[in-house]
Amino acid sequence: MGIKVVQLNNTPLSLWQAFGRQGGYSAGFATGLLGFIQIYWDPNRQAIQDKVADTLVLKIST
Repeated sequence: MGIKVVQLNNTPLSLWQAFGRQGGYSAGFATGLLGFIQIYWDPNRQAIQDKVADTLVLKIST
């Protein structure tokens, strides 16, 4: 898909953080999908699951 998930300090995601990020999806649904839509006004384009796990989704150019 040409994307990569990394921590804010540009290190690979640990297993524990991956579980936390997955839990963030529940928070996104619990907020009435507002947690997913916030990427449109967040300066770092982070959804709620990214904020929970301190991650970014990067587009990898090919």
